[in-house]
Amino acid sequence: MAYRNFAAEDFANGSSFTRESPSSPADLFTWEELSVIDLAKHDGVWSLKPESRLRRIASLLFGIETARPLANKKLESLRRLAVQVWRRGKLTRVAVEEFVAAGFSRVHAEAVLAKIVRGRRLDAWPKGLA
Repeated sequence: MAYRNFAAEDFANGSSFTRESPSSPADLFTWEELSVIDLAKHDGVWSLKPESRLRRIASLLFGIETARPLANKKLESLRRLAVQVWRRGKLTRVAVEEFVAAGFSRVHAEAVLAKIVRGRRLDAWPKGLA
């Protein structure tokens, strides 16, 4: 019986096999990046434009704290993408392009989407015993 190794040469030769995405986001992201994704769950869509005129007025009138962007530009782009997925449930082309321009890849964007979708399913799961 013959054995064929479906390794990297098959992908390089343009076979019909596609590269599988990593099994978990932990394979792609550092612990710091994973914590930014988790913390983005608590940020609202308003945090994407913290310096808008309406936000400044609300801050002055009601004392609402304005979200500050992260100092690291790469982590800030990750947070912005995660906020959009947590709040809107989808990725837009413009958001992915900004994310890729910050130094990530499209595989990273898909991993963020998969992690958040998995997190939403766990949050929707009934708590406790029936």
